[in-house]
Amino acid sequence: MNTTRLVISAATLLTAASLHANAQTPETEFVGQVMQQQEESGFNFWDGLEKRRPGGMLVRGFIDVTGDGVPDLLITSSLDPELQWSLFVAQTGGYRQTSSEVKLQGPSARIRKEGGLTFLTDLAMRSDWLGIFENQIDARGTVRVKHELVDGYDYVKQRRSRPGWPETEFGEGVRFQNAETVSLQEYLQNPAVFWRPYAFEQPLQAQDELIPAETQQRLNARYFSPMDAQQAWARLNPKTAASGASTSTSAGGGGSPSALTAERGPERSQEESLPSPNSDSGQTVAGSLKLAAPELVEGERLAHVWIVAILLAVAGALAAVIKRAS
Repeated sequence: MNTTRLVISAATLLTAASLHANAQTPETEFVGQVMQQQEESGFNFWDGLEKRRPGGMLVRGFIDVTGDGVPDLLITSSLDPELQWSLFVAQTGGYRQTSSEVKLQGPSARIRKEGGLTFLTDLAMRSDWLGIFENQIDARGTVRVKHELVDGYDYVKQRRSRPGWPETEFGEGVRFQNAETVSLQEYLQNPAVFWRPYAFEQPLQAQDELIPAETQQRLNARYFSPMDAQQAWARLNPKTAASGASTSTSAGGGGSPSALTAERGPERSQEESLPSPNSDSGQTVAGSLKLAAPELVEGERLAHVWIVAILLAVAGALAAVIKRAS
């Protein structure tokens, strides 16, 4: 009886540990969504033109948007023309992706907290034009985006002449902590690839310039095709890729990655694109957010190593018990 109980307990532990070890990181979950979106669009950015960015850049950063003092994770891709960031709220044991998205031009914003809400505001400014995207975020990570457009030289001048503006209206400027970037192709080929520090002096769409020339050549569509990307994703996440495999004629054939089951929010109405940040921008960063960088992402990966060690130890102990019992 005792041997039977031990066997059942060990089997339960093995199953639970295996499920945890197979859990996806937020980065892998987000890449799966990007791959699905690109598969649906026929990988139209992957046409081999020299001026095309190398598969798009992934950008991540940490900032507390729920007000609990723990930095949350935001991830985006330069392939998204709307520059919407997927929000992963920090919680015990990892992250939870919300159905809401944050709209920002890059991993920096003006931040203020009021009435239990966090306001992340993105400003784009010229002498005669002022675009404001205000992201109102509650404790659960639900985002409500408010868009305001101030048009006309006199109106913009009047707004900017307010005492202490823009800090008095939108809060201090902050940069996301541990803001980093890597190309989509590099991540597909090796999820453990080194993420480069984000270059704040350049816009998000130009972060690929940080990639060494030799690496850029290897990431060109002539050497890393849409089919190569799909095969890389299938190796990275075989269960998800296999469950949604289909024939893609627009991408040159091959199995397509399936959409992940993360909840998505309703489609928003069309909004006017922000002007180039190279103009007279109002997004002057006043300093970095003073928050400790979370170790949850790397912690999960380290936990997987420990889980494998525990599994081996349990399997050895179980074999010894069965041998003695027989």
